[in-house]
Amino acid sequence: FRPELIQQRLQPYLALGYEDLTLVLDNIPWDLTTNTNASLSSYGNRGVPNSSQEWYDTVSQLCTTLITILGTEKANKLRFRIGTEMNGLERFNGTEAQFITHYDNAAAAIQFVLPGATLSLFNISSNTFSNINNVNVHNVGAFRVLNHIANENNQKTGAKLTNIPNFVSFTEYFYEATNFTTEVSNSDQVWDYVNNNIAGYQNKFSREIHEFGGLADWTAPIPTANEG
Repeated sequence: FRPELIQQRLQPYLALGYEDLTLVLDNIPWDLTTNTNASLSSYGNRGVPNSSQEWYDTVSQLCTTLITILGTEKANKLRFRIGTEMNGLERFNGTEAQFITHYDNAAAAIQFVLPGATLSLFNISSNTFSNINNVNVHNVGAFRVLNHIANENNQKTGAKLTNIPNFVSFTEYFYEATNFTTEVSNSDQVWDYVNNNIAGYQNKFSREIHEFGGLADWTAPIPTANEG
């Protein structure tokens, strides 16, 4: 654990006066996994930590370091997000049950050290209602995990946590032929379901896009997603 790297990473933002930060607990540190399960893309380690206690200790130390860097008051205003698009095996090569253990230990660590901070899920990719409910598309089901967080006991603490997610975020990319009316409708359907059908979230979270952009053949003379 090298806290000076965290200081270096945050310093440019702190120097510009940013305080409302969302920090992502992203790739699993290589040293915490025997079977590293490197992603086929450039993402990095997608393996599951061997020891949930080591993962808990790592997040706890991170939070302690953030208090040293930011001070207690500012550190307690931080938002955390666990992972990037971990609804698929290409980002989290484990089961949904293993992900819940992974989330619960991080959430418990954050709540213990930074009780004012919050932890939310990964930004959901392929964020249609049908995809989220299809175990063949989403290895980790966001609806089931969100319900667990708000309404079931945390595996680490044995009690419900108070730092339930205060945002639900998506990834949203588009091509020339994308129908934005359909895209917005799909997103609203998912957000509305969380708000209206999962206890604990009623009008208590913000609707956010954490990745947004166009997909194209960037090597073409005029970058385009059109064939040829």
